[in-house]
Amino acid sequence: MSMAEEREIAQRYIGGFPLLMVVWGLGGFFLWLALWPLAIFGVIPLWLGGIVATIILSACYLPSHEAEHGNIGRPKKPWRWINETTGHLSMFPLLIPYRLHRAIHLKHHAHANDPLKDPDYHNMADNIWGAIRQAWLNTQPGFKGALEDHVLEDSPAKDKLLLEALIVTRIAWFAMAALALSGFALQLFALWWLPRQIAMIYTIVTLSWAPHHPGQETGRYRDTRGWVSPVGTILSSGMEYHLVHHLFPAIPLNKTPAAYRELKPLLEKEGMALNGL
Repeated sequence: MSMAEEREIAQRYIGGFPLLMVVWGLGGFFLWLALWPLAIFGVIPLWLGGIVATIILSACYLPSHEAEHGNIGRPKKPWRWINETTGHLSMFPLLIPYRLHRAIHLKHHAHANDPLKDPDYHNMADNIWGAIRQAWLNTQPGFKGALEDHVLEDSPAKDKLLLEALIVTRIAWFAMAALALSGFALQLFALWWLPRQIAMIYTIVTLSWAPHHPGQETGRYRDTRGWVSPVGTILSSGMEYHLVHHLFPAIPLNKTPAAYRELKPLLEKEGMALNGL
């Protein structure tokens, strides 16, 4: 009965067009592009451009994440092209190929906390400092992590996805090399390289490690948890309510707090770790 009640509640929060995510994703991407001429021609100081770039890149994963679940536009629906465009562009500054990451992310949902099958399991750590260290290592060249061959071994589109990812990352690396060789290495460092490093650590720790820590159990009510963020809901990207996302991925991010409040009595009955949320 609990599952039926959960679905009845969840259905009230599913649907609608998440305009905020589209504006957030596409607006952030084009604002990040605009920072380059503004900083290069001295309209804004480079340090200010670097701060703005770091904020944009730290927030740009979320719109793409919504797109990965089709929450902007379902397949064969009129808004699907907006869904895919938002997904591709919002994550480009992070050097994350959208379609490959979507395939990997759905594997995470299917096997969360499974040390052999969960592609995000390499983000696990004993504490916040270990998570930050692991996140730093995960962003360095040569680290395969979620791209290990076995993750997509059963996907018929594996070769196509890997080729597309190679093209996307090569375009990005070519752009970086061109900027550096053209005399804009400092701008490259301040507007892209350093903001990406900070943003990736923030994203991995806040969106992957914290909602799944300690990552020792699997199952519908055990593979994620509620938690109270010391920096608040907004600065933690709403991940305090990540458990709602795993239960019902079709609920948009901005609706997860309200959905959680309705679902909470049922989740408590199931013994889900809510940790004071």
